Amino acid sequence: MEKSQWFIDWTDAMGFGIPAMDAADQRLFAQVNAFNEAIADGRQARVIRAVFKSIAREASIHFKSEERFFAQIGYPLLKGHAALHRQMCAELDYVKEELGRAESRATWIACGLLVRQLFVDHTLRETAIVRGLPHADPH
Repeated sequence: MEKSQWFIDWTDAMGFGIPAMDAADQRLFAQVNAFNEAIADGRQARVIRAVFKSIAREASIHFKSEERFFAQIGYPLLKGHAALHRQMCAELDYVKEELGRAESRATWIACGLLVRQLFVDHTLRETAIVRGLPHADPH
């Protein structure tokens, strides 16, 4: 499988242009890359699950921080954005369940690619909406 299908390569176009928020997104992307690297390398199930657990934990913290920031700047679509975060958390819960019972490499791969796509789609969508709004760096 080609590397681009597994890994997220950060570009400035993916960011808000707000250093603290962009750095948080980059940390999440690094964790997603580590998750997919563990799957691609055929690491033990416990290692893959542990890496995923850190993604889920970091995502939850990140989403709350992002929502606080959006509330501070008066982001007009905050409720919808928070709903997207809840949907992503539900998808991550689904992946957690799948990883808990996964026995085939195909299931591991499907989970890894799903997690990658969730974060890429979410980041690109929110960046396109937020980039034009007036804001200040939250940190």
